[in-house]
Amino acid sequence: MVRPPKPVTITAHDGTPLSATLFLPEADAWHPITVVAGATGIAQRFYAPFAEALAARGRPALTFDYRGIGKSLLGPVGRSDVRFSDWGKRDVPAVIAWAKENFPHLPLHWVGHSYGGGFGPGLAPNAGMIDRVVSVAATFGYWGEMSRPESYRVRFMAVAAMPVMLAAAGYLPGRFSGLGADLPPGVTREWRGLILNERRVFDDPVFDAGRSFALSSASMLFLHIADDPWANARAVSRIASAFTGARTTIRRLEAAPGTRIGHVGFFRASFAQSLWPVAFDWLDTAANPER
Repeated sequence: MVRPPKPVTITAHDGTPLSATLFLPEADAWHPITVVAGATGIAQRFYAPFAEALAARGRPALTFDYRGIGKSLLGPVGRSDVRFSDWGKRDVPAVIAWAKENFPHLPLHWVGHSYGGGFGPGLAPNAGMIDRVVSVAATFGYWGEMSRPESYRVRFMAVAAMPVMLAAAGYLPGRFSGLGADLPPGVTREWRGLILNERRVFDDPVFDAGRSFALSSASMLFLHIADDPWANARAVSRIASAFTGARTTIRRLEAAPGTRIGHVGFFRASFAQSLWPVAFDWLDTAANPER
């Protein structure tokens, strides 16, 4: 049994409030607190069924919206000064700190989707507090690593469509990108730079992946979805290798015949019985038998 979801406000170091939701088991839990961190432009409500399933297994679970999207959006999205890197450098550290402060005696586990599984724990200076990570469909987002023909569509979006939409609307509409949530201009510009430049995540001091990603010492399971054109085998392997201080494993997941998972599908409730146990069972294992 699971208690009703509890709205929570987490305040980042710079004073920015973040909307979060806490899912608690019916009985007092002694299992790890598990944070579910979303992908670019996907609001926390999408991950609620997954978080509820965690709570049903006796795990307190927390979802949240990055600043500038979902319930953490303050004012018009086109006037937001939020940047893509802020999510990993400011929001994720605040969420980690909140989880450790409110559940001080429990290990901290992390389930991240795309941005939330790569840049999230990769950019956070306090990522060393996380004990175990399941990273689903994580990628640096460089178009040249994506599978064709999706790579050409993404490159066109970054080269031509993103500048046009920023000039016309002042932000990137979610209905245009297919991500669901509108993206602030600063988020869009930094994301565009990462799509077009393979080395930017390492060369730009704003990201400095070569240094910051090495701070994590967690056990990390990277899930590569076989039919995901964004986070294909090459892309997942590259971002996993950046976590030089962590103990990493990559596992390939394939959809059943006649079904599709793609970049987003893993967290859909339709895969609760077939895919979610892969993450749940690995988190519940004290030591990864594959190491």
